[in-house]
Amino acid sequence: MAKIGEQLKRDLKRQPTRQLSSTPARYESDSDDTCCDIFDPPKKRKMVINTSEEEEDAIPQAESQRPGTVPAVFVEMDEDSLKALKELPGLVSSLKTVLNKMEDSPLSSMISSQSESPRTGSHTSSEEDMVSLGNSSVQVPKRLYQRLSGRRMSLFTQELATLVFGRETLAKATLTGKGKKGELKEQLEPEKINAIIDAVRERFPNTEVAEIRALLRRKCNNESYKASSNSSQS
Repeated sequence: MAKIGEQLKRDLKRQPTRQLSSTPARYESDSDDTCCDIFDPPKKRKMVINTSEEEEDAIPQAESQRPGTVPAVFVEMDEDSLKALKELPGLVSSLKTVLNKMEDSPLSSMISSQSESPRTGSHTSSEEDMVSLGNSSVQVPKRLYQRLSGRRMSLFTQELATLVFGRETLAKATLTGKGKKGELKEQLEPEKINAIIDAVRERFPNTEVAEIRALLRRKCNNESYKASSNSSQS
């Protein structure tokens, strides 16, 4: 026990005495206790200040775009444009249907058949377009016959003579085959003359045959005069 007591005394003597200050530190900043070294450079600290207005007005940053991707583009369109855009596929489908029907229509097949055999078609149409004059076998194109003037008998007769004989034949021929001075000329075919007379009397029933023949002679004289005038000028 004596040894233990002596050991305690020696330990107490070794401990340094703690000096008490007269005035205690009032503030933490007055204390000498610090964890920072005064010789170390000051460390920078980040300070973030957020306000309510900044939080409301803050715009989130767009995410980084991946390489090789196409950015999305948004376009504002009105109601009419949207409606027309929605109807576009239907219009394309309708157009295809119409084109298919046109290809399968009988009109297209008829046109193709006519292009393959034009001779047969022209021969048939020429036979259908001909019309007979009176009760004779003399025929003229129906389309041209319908264009003749039907208001005056004199015009109808002379135009019909031109349609039947032609201007060249009328210029060098007469009804009897003789000219004014008795010279021989080409005679108009009696069958065609009679066909003209029948057609005129059918259109104008009260017309005399002598009147029609006189108009034919006048037509021949007029065409002969025109032909001689043209030859002298040339």
